[in-house]
Amino acid sequence: MTKPTVARDWRPAFLRSLAGSGIVGIACKAARIERAVAFAAREAEPTFATQWDAAEGKAYQRLVQEARRRGIRV
Repeated sequence: MTKPTVARDWRPAFLRSLAGSGIVGIACKAARIERAVAFAAREAEPTFATQWDAAEGKAYQRLVQEARRRGIRV
């Protein structure tokens, strides 16, 4: 008897990377998925879409903090 295959959950890696970079392409590479997979999941899963928005918000806040640190007006 063979064991059933368990699909790897790529979402945590994707969300961590998106929160750090703010760039979907970089997050997809970190999660080892295609962009279409990420966008399909965002469309199909409201909870994931909310988490995605939160990750983008974190990335935005990091950019604002860095701009302020450098004395750049945002």
